Amino acid sequence: MRLSKYFFILVFALPVHLFAKSWDGGSLSKWTLGLNFSPDYSYRVLIKTTPRSQATIDYRNDVDRPKLSFTTGFMTTYQFNDKINFEAGLLYADKGENTRLIYPNYIFLSGQNDPNIPVSFYNQYHEIYIDIPLKIAFNYDRKKFSYFFAGGFSPSIYLYTHYINTSNYHNGISKTFQSSEPRGNSFLNIAFIASAGIKYDLGTNFKLRIEPTYRQSFSSLVVGTEMKDYFYSLGLNMGIYYTFKTKH
Repeated sequence: MRLSKYFFILVFALPVHLFAKSWDGGSLSKWTLGLNFSPDYSYRVLIKTTPRSQATIDYRNDVDRPKLSFTTGFMTTYQFNDKINFEAGLLYADKGENTRLIYPNYIFLSGQNDPNIPVSFYNQYHEIYIDIPLKIAFNYDRKKFSYFFAGGFSPSIYLYTHYINTSNYHNGISKTFQSSEPRGNSFLNIAFIASAGIKYDLGTNFKLRIEPTYRQSFSSLVVGTEMKDYFYSLGLNMGIYYTFKTKH
């Protein structure tokens, strides 16, 4: 949790210092630095590795639901030529899934409901990662607008899972339990990235970038289980990019 707080401080403090700084004279360099935020639709695909894991997969597919999540952080680009950019970034990513409302089928020997046992509950799983996207983009300039297509891959470093359980009881009370700790996720995950978008010139140094982005992991999020868990997401990445200047 402490690492996440430091990351958000860096995300919001550095652009304020950098973007407020203006140089007189000089020409634009080939380097840009951008601050990005993307609301994401996040889910996973489960693949069985043994026949007996099918029952678990069927249950997970019944109760699990996609989750609205987000990705934010810095991207830097290098203009190789008029058509091609190389891009790299450091992003804080909240992935995972939710469950639907689950009604457990308890049988009470006393014939009466136990007030300490919930009648329904649902779970939220916030899988926290640091993503390091590496991409190549192909640009098509049109005066103030430019269009681009990009692709690449993203190593993702697993930090921890923030788990939230909300339980509902017979007396109408709801209780929430939360915990933040690592669980059985692999330390490193690799995902494929594909995107397309537009850049709009806001002035000499700044550009607005809007970029629908698809991510699909091709290594499993979990290890040592009877099934494979492959994450995917669809997001709308939005960013403000600052183009550096070089002195004469």
